[in-house]
Amino acid sequence: MLKNRRILLLGLLVAMVVLPLFFPLYQVHVLVLSLINIMFALSVDLVLGRVGQPNFGQAAFLGIGAYASALFSLRLHWPVPLSFLGAIVVSMVAGFLIGKIALRMRFFYFCIVTISVAQVFMLTSTNAVGLTGGPMGLTNIPRPTGVSSLKAWWLLGFVLTAAMLLLVRRLDNSKVGRAWVSMRESEKLALAVGVNTVGYALLAYVIGAGFAGIAGSFYAHYVAFIDPSMFDFSWSSMAVVATVIGGKGTVWGPLIGGAMITIIPEFLRVASAWRLPIFGLLLIVIVVFMPNGLISLPRVWHNWRSGIKEQV
Repeated sequence: MLKNRRILLLGLLVAMVVLPLFFPLYQVHVLVLSLINIMFALSVDLVLGRVGQPNFGQAAFLGIGAYASALFSLRLHWPVPLSFLGAIVVSMVAGFLIGKIALRMRFFYFCIVTISVAQVFMLTSTNAVGLTGGPMGLTNIPRPTGVSSLKAWWLLGFVLTAAMLLLVRRLDNSKVGRAWVSMRESEKLALAVGVNTVGYALLAYVIGAGFAGIAGSFYAHYVAFIDPSMFDFSWSSMAVVATVIGGKGTVWGPLIGGAMITIIPEFLRVASAWRLPIFGLLLIVIVVFMPNGLISLPRVWHNWRSGIKEQV
């Protein structure tokens, strides 16, 4: 049974990689954007889903990763892979410095601090015209050698996303993951049994910042243009929505949610002006009937057939 399951998963993985290579270019473009949203949702879920802190300022690290990678390539003329790695390091260092301050707060106060940090970076990137291009942003950001077609970007993004999912899964199954769960369920109880809650929360924040840096760097080199809107609140809010509707605190939840908030609105373009209201109604239905996210759909269906009420 286990062998058959592994074969099925391997076949599904191969299909997910290969089938988009035969899609029209626009559909491949949408899939690449969905990978970026998935990466970013994963970064948000490390703090929101594991530690239990509402994080609406994660766009700060998305923008830091994007600008760092672009500036390394444009100003210092680093190769794109080196710029990419540099952006991850810068994002994680920024995450460590900001996290040391922000994680002293809890819940709404933490949320306000993270939003404020993102707004500070937005204003800085807008006013530092000589370095960041100001409101006009940075253009002609170089792309990696050999990665020019949309299908090549899809393969690269898929590999990065798969690596991030694998890392999250390994962390969840480790001592670190168990510490995160204990903190999310009851921080006071976790402290009572000797869990270093500050250290583990900071670790989640730093790894999340690195993930956001990956998403930002990938976006910058893919689109070849960035501006201060990279730090906008809308990025963070959409990532939180993706995490919640997919299933926060799970490996596959951000993947499902990130893909949904990207792909579903494209299918709804046929509805023209009703596209966003329909999408909003769909999100409300998911939250009401599947409070634990789309990842819980099989259990919700089973409970509904058995007359059992779903618990949050």
